Amino acid sequence: MSKKTKKNQRLEDLAATIAEMETMTVNQLQLRYAEVFGETTSGRSKGYLKKKIAKHLREQFNAGGKAATKGKAKGKAKTSPKAKTKQAKAAGGRGSKKGKAKAATAAKKARGGKKAATTSGRNAKGKAKAESGKTPTAKPKPKGRARSDRDPRLPAPGTVLTRDYRGTTYEVKVLEDGFEYEGELYASLSKIATQITGTSWNGFLFWGLGKRSAE
Repeated sequence: MSKKTKKNQRLEDLAATIAEMETMTVNQLQLRYAEVFGETTSGRSKGYLKKKIAKHLREQFNAGGKAATKGKAKGKAKTSPKAKTKQAKAAGGRGSKKGKAKAATAAKKARGGKKAATTSGRNAKGKAKAESGKTPTAKPKPKGRARSDRDPRLPAPGTVLTRDYRGTTYEVKVLEDGFEYEGELYASLSKIATQITGTSWNGFLFWGLGKRSAE
């Protein structure tokens, strides 16, 4: 099978894999996500899961093509006439005194390079060890205005709110300090509702949580 035929076959397999996701359930898409990324996800939006998986698969396909092209170019460089001429000259000089002197010089440089590489490797290990002791980066803050207290209308953390809007079902997961929608964190239900509808909405009304009781 020629290289062009193999590439076409890989492209057809990629298209079939992406098309197959159109008929998958949310649970099946979550399993496919775990297979592709090596980790699970709490996202339950079909559109979000399909988009993430398809993008990753295309990146892998493109990366594979670039690696093959790079290897082919490297092989041509090794077998070019100029490279062959250099190899012949090097072989002819080995038997002469001049060739032996060049070989000794090259060996000396190689020993020096090996020593430098060893020192560089030690420095890199020390730097990595020092960086491992640094304070971990703070988690990103949820989008929207932060709330100083928890609203009594909110259900317990871990609850998934659903809303059918114009023929599409949307889901939001309630967290201890915010909300998760399509893999991103938000501090306000209103901000999520506005993003979905394109107009200003009261988040509690949009998600069917009612009004705040009188204090």
